[in-house]
Amino acid sequence: NSGLSIARNKAMQIAQGEYFDFLDSDDYLVPDALETIYNCCKSNDLDMLSFSGYNFDDGDTIMKPNNYWNFLYLPEPITFKKLSFKECMPFMNKMAVSSCLTVYKSSFVKQHNIIFPEGLCFEDNVFFYKSLTQATNIGLLDKKLYCRRLHPASITQNKNSHVYDTIKIAEILLDYLKSINLDKKTLKAITNTYLQTASKAYEDCDDKRRYKKYYKKLLNKHSN
Repeated sequence: NSGLSIARNKAMQIAQGEYFDFLDSDDYLVPDALETIYNCCKSNDLDMLSFSGYNFDDGDTIMKPNNYWNFLYLPEPITFKKLSFKECMPFMNKMAVSSCLTVYKSSFVKQHNIIFPEGLCFEDNVFFYKSLTQATNIGLLDKKLYCRRLHPASITQNKNSHVYDTIKIAEILLDYLKSINLDKKTLKAITNTYLQTASKAYEDCDDKRRYKKYYKKLLNKHSN
């Protein structure tokens, strides 16, 4: 009961498999999903693989496609595509970020000591981009393998209650991306994306005074 990030970090330390994925307790995978994922990762020597999925409302069985996960940012439709990080840069700020819809090679993550920032929501943003920027082989698989339950208590459905987390994750991620000398165009695009997200969370909240100093700090560091 120490929080999602701590649980995931501890699980990665003791994981014995070649690859790992994170399945939230109220979601599920379609039949044969892990076999499909493993075969794709193994045959293509992937460091990480992102795939697609459905949403469904709590108490309902109707599956709804999610455009965020459907690789619509790519210049052409795909079934599977293997890319380098350099090839991902033109659409890096549009890639779907989800720990549950990305499988990682265990030895790759441990080699680069990639962990989730602890005590914050939306932690998968930092983990995903740190992995992406260090990966040699990145896979995109346009198959709907994950079924994500939507309900009012979901963390991601109540972002306005996590204003500080949104701002802090943006700061951690943008600090990191600046430190690796990302090309200016890509850095500007992803900076704008995360500043807009943080700005919306701040503007929508009822207690701006509480978060003002964190929001101003983020803008002062990364809005230039």
